Amino acid sequence: MSLSTTPSSIRPRFGLSSFTAALALLLLTAGASAQTTGGTGTTDATDATGTGTVTQLVTLAPAAADDFKSNVLIATAETPLAAVTTVPVVFHYAVAADAHIESKPAPHGATGHHYDQIVTADELRQGVTLHTTVDQPILWIQPSMASRVAGGGAELVVAPETWVIRRTDGSELSAGEALEWSGAEAGNLDVFPEGTSIARLKSTVGQGPLVLAAPSLSGDASYQVHVDEPSSAVGLHLVAAKAEHFHDEVATFTARLVGGTAASITSMAGHVFSPSGDVWPVQFLRERDGSFTGSHRIDALADLAPGPWTVHASAKGTDGTTVFERQVHTGFQVSLPTAELLNTVEVSTDATTSTFRFGVNAAAEGRYHVEGVIYGTSPTTGALVPAIAIQSADYFDQPGAGGVLEATVSLCGLAHLTPPFEIRDLRLMDQSRLSVVQRQRVGL
Repeated sequence: MSLSTTPSSIRPRFGLSSFTAALALLLLTAGASAQTTGGTGTTDATDATGTGTVTQLVTLAPAAADDFKSNVLIATAETPLAAVTTVPVVFHYAVAADAHIESKPAPHGATGHHYDQIVTADELRQGVTLHTTVDQPILWIQPSMASRVAGGGAELVVAPETWVIRRTDGSELSAGEALEWSGAEAGNLDVFPEGTSIARLKSTVGQGPLVLAAPSLSGDASYQVHVDEPSSAVGLHLVAAKAEHFHDEVATFTARLVGGTAASITSMAGHVFSPSGDVWPVQFLRERDGSFTGSHRIDALADLAPGPWTVHASAKGTDGTTVFERQVHTGFQVSLPTAELLNTVEVSTDATTSTFRFGVNAAAEGRYHVEGVIYGTSPTTGALVPAIAIQSADYFDQPGAGGVLEATVSLCGLAHLTPPFEIRDLRLMDQSRLSVVQRQRVGL
């Protein structure tokens, strides 16, 4: 692995109104020499070629506190993809004025009303205790990942007709007495791993601690026993503090019970999983409001595999009379900061088109992609509305040198709008590593 760090350059920042005035000038005047001043900075517009093309240098807006940008770049020769195209791609398209554009991704929270446990075949023959809180929980048994990797599959299935349910009063129910439906009646089993069996208990079975056994089970495989209670009011909610994280950042997670006002958690545990399956423990601590918080420092260099990272939480608790268990997981994005946009954007405009040249400081070789949405002012409402999305991608093969991503748009797509103009939702992506490396709500 080739690894180095490069401080992100500190360059002068200019006010947003410089781009507003510049683009307004470009739309209204071609072939002239001018200088426009706006906000705290200056934007030069000149027709150096005498061809009617006006070229300007416009500075990016200062990154806001909730924008996504790293102060340190990392150079690595490794990529998760074997090959990516080196062919440049440039295109733009119209965006509806009423389109909803989410410039900042919100953290994804999830609520779980289920839990599972890994048991041995011998434990399943003897009986496994299940903590249920409502009638008619859905149960499924499947070979554990370890057993499937070892070659087990359909031959390890624990058929529902072999199940036995034991109540706390000592009574024992056969599959026919306890199960409301099983097998194919559960729906499409193709979404489950091979060897999965699934069933729902009848309402007459009751709730509370129950014992699930498969006395006739043979072999020494291990199994995952899953209990799902979708009708339960008690759930475990888990969310990350933010949706996007860079390498070496500390990700923070919050877990709390939802529903069941009398319920309380007695123990909590968690783990973070990388896309390739590496696992790190997360310690959750109880807060004064009853929630639990945990954190994990992310090592993106340890795993460059594409895909979301996930955090899992498991809780045990009681409502004073009934013990419950809940598990939940949710995902978050992790990026390696391999590149950044330079502060200066060159904008060239003639009578029909406008071309944006975004300079990219790329610390690592790879394919990079920039995109943004041009907004203009509606003459009827006076509000800024989206008009044109611009996108450009190219391969940079010289680490540390970077390059230019160029996007050209037709000005007829802006003719129905008036100043001021902005480029919003500006993003730089590392396509070789499938991650966003810079995101700004307002770009120019």
